[in-house]
This record gives sequence, C-alpha cells and structure tokens, in this order.
Amino acid sequence: MENEKISNTNNSNKWHQKPLHLSIAQENEPLSVLDNFFNEYSLPQIRSLLKIWLHYAIINKEAPEKELKILSEQMTELIEACWIISRK
Repeated sequence: MENEKISNTNNSNKWHQKPLHLSIAQENEPLSVLDNFFNEYSLPQIRSLLKIWLHYAIINKEAPEKELKILSEQMTELIEACWIISRK
C-alpha cells in the first residue's frame, strides 16, 4: 500500500513534468529562486526545519517512514547543492 501511495504521485501527464509553482519570471531566472530561498533561510535553519518536518511526517502512522527519511536526506543534499550554486 505504501508503494501505491508513492506511485500515485508519479503522474505521467506532461504538465507534471514541468515546474508547477514557478512564475514565468522565475522559470526564466531560476537562480533568483535560490537567492530568495537562501536570503530567507540559513543552512542551519533549513536543516532544523527539515528535521521537524520529517518528525511530524513520521509520527503520522500512515506515512511511508522509509521513503520520508530518504526524501529528507535527498532534500537536504539538494538544498545544500543549491546553496553552493546560489553563491557562485
């Protein structure tokens, strides 16, 4: 059932394969999104918020715990890589 929940989010519609939450300006200048994000949050803050998010997601008994842990680790790596890119 857990895999079923996750696979249902992998919709193959073409519009799912593109950014859904960026403005046209942000799509044209994606580094501005990184700049805004890292002006709002420091690396320690976002790490802390991800830990809190993961904690609350895992205490939900229906949440797929293993997948959430992997997602949290990957999100942390992605954010740290984006931070490096945004500083170049």
